[in-house]
Amino acid sequence: MKQLLRSTFLIPAMLAALTLVGLVAALFGGGGFDILSWLCLGSAIAVIVLARIFAGARDQN
Repeated sequence: MKQLLRSTFLIPAMLAALTLVGLVAALFGGGGFDILSWLCLGSAIAVIVLARIFAGARDQN
């Protein structure tokens, strides 16, 4: 049961943590914090796009 919960919530928890870091970095602003915030917030979008691409490829097979 514990392994099932870990495998289910690991990636969403990591994305939530990255988003939180990105939002906090955006609040601090300035140079490196801006780059960090864009990278962290863009990671969630990248995961969504990759999931859609792989789901589309899987549906075609």
